[in-house]
Amino acid sequence: MTEMLASLREEAEARYVALGLPTVADEAWRYVNLGVLRKGAFQLSGLVDADEDALPVTDFGGAVLVLVNGRFVPALSRLEELDGVTVTPLADALVTDATLATRLKADDGRALTALNTALWADGLVIRADKPVAKPLTLLYVSAPGEAEEATHPRLFVDLAPSAELTLIEIYQGRSELLYWVNPVREVTLGANAGFKAVTLYDEGPAAIHTGLLKVVQKRDSRFEHRALSLGGKVVRHEVHVRLEEPGVLCNLMGAALAASGQTLDTYTEMHHLAPHGTSHQTFRSVADAKGTTAYQGRIVVHEDAQKTDAIQSSRNLLLAKGAEANTKPELEIYADDVKCAHGATVGELDEDMLFYLESRGIDPVSAKAMLIEAFVGGVIDDLPVAALEDLLRARVAGWMQGRAIAGDPA
Repeated sequence: MTEMLASLREEAEARYVALGLPTVADEAWRYVNLGVLRKGAFQLSGLVDADEDALPVTDFGGAVLVLVNGRFVPALSRLEELDGVTVTPLADALVTDATLATRLKADDGRALTALNTALWADGLVIRADKPVAKPLTLLYVSAPGEAEEATHPRLFVDLAPSAELTLIEIYQGRSELLYWVNPVREVTLGANAGFKAVTLYDEGPAAIHTGLLKVVQKRDSRFEHRALSLGGKVVRHEVHVRLEEPGVLCNLMGAALAASGQTLDTYTEMHHLAPHGTSHQTFRSVADAKGTTAYQGRIVVHEDAQKTDAIQSSRNLLLAKGAEANTKPELEIYADDVKCAHGATVGELDEDMLFYLESRGIDPVSAKAMLIEAFVGGVIDDLPVAALEDLLRARVAGWMQGRAIAGDPA
């Protein structure tokens, strides 16, 4: 296995070298500048001691898997509620499951996937074979040292036919220094499987995050993903979905709140390959002064995907001069009988609504906060876990409080 893995890593490294880091000249990366990654000499992060008391609250019920600097730490995890779910370290799973090596070896044409394959230090394989009642939480803690460090965690999630699982992912940084997180997650949903996932990006203020989520859906499966991007210097939230068989439902939602100096980028790619597929995308972004948000969403309806129903919605709010919002929905349709639409807006806070609220005694800062919360609130309404919804609302409120403390530059 060691020789096989070494060979696999060498091939992946060669692909990465040939492709090179993405640049703004690449259409899919036109709003993200990764120049700092070229300048830095990033070392691979090592395992460090982590105090359980310093971990963020993850009391959502169910099991909790903790990865520190990309390495699974069983001692910090809560594994006693893994009913219906098996979790295997990737290195161990490779010994018994040859299909994983094939999946790792697959070339998706992306340099950062190749780099992840070449350098992952640890990873997990999560499998569910029945409906799982309690959510599973994955907590990724970045605690790099003084040097510029990088982690490349790898995750596989496979749901058997008719299985159901809710996954909560939290990326949290514990350093003010520059570090880089480059996770790759691959999800396969069997026929009639249901998968709900919620991701919170809450990295450190200087962090670079380039996360990729790839999903394959089989007949009548259901996939829902919601993401909230808050922390990090540059955060790339990238989702690719293949709706391979008929009757599939896919619902992507996301909200990004960019403060000064941040770039929060969302890129989605949806391939409808079979008939009677439905995909809905709803993204909301808020950019404060010198903050940048971006959304690119590409939907491709292939020739056999008749009766496809695909909708994209991207709405963006600019709070101050110097804020920047970029939005680029795309539709490519090669089937005749489909219902597809997309829409994008960029605007400012509604002055009439502000006047209305202030006329009823609400101070200007609170009035703006109420409107911002309402703008992004739909993305985090009715989450599958009430405590998670409370956490995300608190994080949104904290972002707005920080803005108020900074002096509300609008």
